[in-house]
Amino acid sequence: FGTSDEPEQDNLYRSLGLGRTAGRSEIASAYRRMARLYHVDRHPEADREHAARRWAEISGAHEVLNDPRRRFLYDTLGPAAVAPGALGAQTAVGAALKTPEQLREQFMTSSRRAIDGSRDARLRA
Repeated sequence: FGTSDEPEQDNLYRSLGLGRTAGRSEIASAYRRMARLYHVDRHPEADREHAARRWAEISGAHEVLNDPRRRFLYDTLGPAAVAPGALGAQTAVGAALKTPEQLREQFMTSSRRAIDGSRDARLRA
């Protein structure tokens, strides 16, 4: 995303040309502007690979910064907190990204496993 002398957490903001204090409307406006500028169909064949990389970078930045929960995680814990597949279901950060229904299902599954495990242990004894 950027140079090594800038904090890594600012990369998503820089991708959209924003500061860390940008509001949702500023994020949306910057995304639309950058998306138009780097849309793959607007570039000649020779430049499409670069445009596709920038498009992906811009879209990823918008996806994180436009979601208040993911933006908070990014600002607080850094890029690893919002990286695809980086969050374990057993971590507090992973739980923060789950819906109440997903958390309930995870709890029920864990409870059933614990009950089944204790029942198996009693039968073996």
